[in-house]
Amino acid sequence: MSFNRRCASREAGWPAPDQPFDLLPGPAGGGIVVAHTGPGRNWRPSLILVREANARPANGLALRTGAFHARVTYLEPHKEPWRGPRQQLYVCPATPEHLEGDSRSVYWVIAHRRGRGTLKGLAELPGWSEAFGLRATALSETPAHLRGETASWFLEPDVEARWYHVVGGGDRSGFHFAVLLYLALHFRKVAGSRLQAMHLVANIDGKPNNRKHWARR
Repeated sequence: MSFNRRCASREAGWPAPDQPFDLLPGPAGGGIVVAHTGPGRNWRPSLILVREANARPANGLALRTGAFHARVTYLEPHKEPWRGPRQQLYVCPATPEHLEGDSRSVYWVIAHRRGRGTLKGLAELPGWSEAFGLRATALSETPAHLRGETASWFLEPDVEARWYHVVGGGDRSGFHFAVLLYLALHFRKVAGSRLQAMHLVANIDGKPNNRKHWARR
């Protein structure tokens, strides 16, 4: 479901440019704001939005190599005491990972601590993805043609990596990463600390890689 809006930013003291955006409602409340700004331009209504919350980049990007050109952030409530009781935050690392060995497919990888029983929320993940027009199909193992390239990504013996093949959404890496980040934050609330991270894995301009550097910390 998508709503197109046209926004003016007079409240922030700016002129009133035509800056449309889409609101994509999420399956767990809230959703994703897709701003249509054009290359190198800021989305001026964000100056109003950040009065109510901090715009944070995804956790997990500190050891990144390469570049990810899309600007993707999530909103985190301000922490000032006068704003009322502090809200519980559920933060989950999420990263974009470039693949050389597959130029057409999009994958998600869920990294979680091994434990008793199935990870909470795992069965619901495909249904959550459908809210954004995507179809996520669980794979029984790492795709054979990607094993060599991704062998160094998950070296921790107590971490299990679950792969999903994702269809839909076109080739917009920013959109795909925004959906992944939304779901990662909700998934962390459902699954708890066993969920270590979620990764968008595809052939991405700028060739960003993060996960393979984590084991070297």
